[in-house]
Amino acid sequence: MRRRYFLTILILAVCQTGYSQVPANPIIKDFGTINKFDGTVPTDTSIDYKIVIDLKSSNDNYGTVNKGLNNVARLFNLHGAAGVPKDKLHVAV
Repeated sequence: MRRRYFLTILILAVCQTGYSQVPANPIIKDFGTINKFDGTVPTDTSIDYKIVIDLKSSNDNYGTVNKGLNNVARLFNLHGAAGVPKDKLHVAV
């Protein structure tokens, strides 16, 4: 029984570390954390990205980060992780 339990824990630990992702915040440092991993689709870094976001969510709990604004930060960080410079991102919220 002990051996089976040990092998189960060992297999779970190996699988977890093999698929672990690295958290990153390439443009907005404190919000919108993303997980970087290999195998992403190539992104055209030479064009200007013009993005309009209709933010309808409100924050019921004052003192916490608005989820909609955190998603906007995540959008910036996703593009930054793909190699798009922040001066090529034009976002209106």
